[in-house]
Amino acid sequence: SNEVNYTFTMPSRDLVIEARWKANEYEVTFDGNGGSSVNNQSVVYNNTYGTLPVPTKTGCLFAGWYLSETSNNGSGTKVTSTSTVTTAGNHTLYARWAVVDLSRVEDKVYTGSQITQTVTVSLDGTTLVNGTDYEVSYSNNINVGEAEVIVTGKGNYTGEGRKTFTISKKEMTTEETDGENATIEVSGIENKMYTGEGITQNVVVRDKTRGVNLVEGTDYEI
Repeated sequence: SNEVNYTFTMPSRDLVIEARWKANEYEVTFDGNGGSSVNNQSVVYNNTYGTLPVPTKTGCLFAGWYLSETSNNGSGTKVTSTSTVTTAGNHTLYARWAVVDLSRVEDKVYTGSQITQTVTVSLDGTTLVNGTDYEVSYSNNINVGEAEVIVTGKGNYTGEGRKTFTISKKEMTTEETDGENATIEVSGIENKMYTGEGITQNVVVRDKTRGVNLVEGTDYEI
């Protein structure tokens, strides 16, 4: 408390003096722990923190702000927009991050179906739950070319992690060249009589691994 002196003349009657209080205002500094920088924010003691900034960090999902930190990650009491300011002084909030592990994302060979990858997200050694804490989506993950896997925070987590990978062409091998390990089966070719003109065949090319017929002009040329 601060001492304040007032001089006044006492009236010739009883007098009631009421104290009026104004809560102190403090400055909050945000330690992003390697994330994007955010501006300081003023808060009022015994009021709520209000809207808090949301930083980003490559390869991580943001898990919130905390009053302390352990091993360069927020820990202890979590602070949200509805948390009451109980620290009587300027103080720092620390960002807490979950790590998106994309190390097992690898190039793949074309299969004709959507290609997926193995992705994990962990927070201080605890594995988070796909569908509850984050979602995995893909772009261009069917056809040959460059594809991308995208991990997006959900529920208590925000932010995203991304990594590209390549889908390469599938090698076509026949029974004549690869025996039982052939990837395609060619049929419809038969002996024909001389006509004096170019002779064509009703060729059918079947992908043995997928169990589907391929499309001439799209999957192969004759």
